[in-house]
Amino acid sequence: MIGEPIRFYPMRKKTGGLEFVPFDYTELNLEFNGTREEYKDILDYWEMINKPLYDETKSYADNLQAIFNDLRYWPRPMKHTSVIQILILEYENGDN
Repeated sequence: MIGEPIRFYPMRKKTGGLEFVPFDYTELNLEFNGTREEYKDILDYWEMINKPLYDETKSYADNLQAIFNDLRYWPRPMKHTSVIQILILEYENGDN
């Protein structure tokens, strides 16, 4: 699963950049790992689905619902080889 692409919707964060909201359930985070040209492909898709904004106070499900509410239909989610699932490791420092 780690490193595999997954279907998602790109949404613009208020702080800039994109949040990749997974369409399919995953416990992993989605990250972009590609070139500027590949990022442009994702931005073009984001524009095509009416430039949705990501609300950090809402759940992924609520953010997905906002896309539907705006467009009145479900656009086909994007799947791109440069947006992959990753696991962010959390660890404690052994210094006490």
